[in-house]
Amino acid sequence: MAMLFDSTYFDVYDDCREGIQPRSINKKQKELALSVIPNPNNGQFTVYLDSILSGIFVITNVNGQEVMRQNFEQVDKININNLIQKGIFFITVSTTEGQYGIKKFVITD
Repeated sequence: MAMLFDSTYFDVYDDCREGIQPRSINKKQKELALSVIPNPNNGQFTVYLDSILSGIFVITNVNGQEVMRQNFEQVDKININNLIQKGIFFITVSTTEGQYGIKKFVITD
């Protein structure tokens, strides 16, 4: 029986002698610490960054559908005031300095 793997994270070899190896990580990209407050929330929340940065953020739902995308310039926090869908979401932040972070959050009412 064949098993399916997400090839984003693993290389699968047909003969299985090599096994499953994680793909290399981009060494230039640094992890970005972010926090979503409050979490859970009612669609109004703030994303706090670890320093003053510029870049882009994308909010997706659990199905991977993009809900919001926006650039930001020289800020240490991002205010979101208009998400009205209930559910579980992910915010992904990429900065012009090569930092990358992702955080899960929940909208309840």
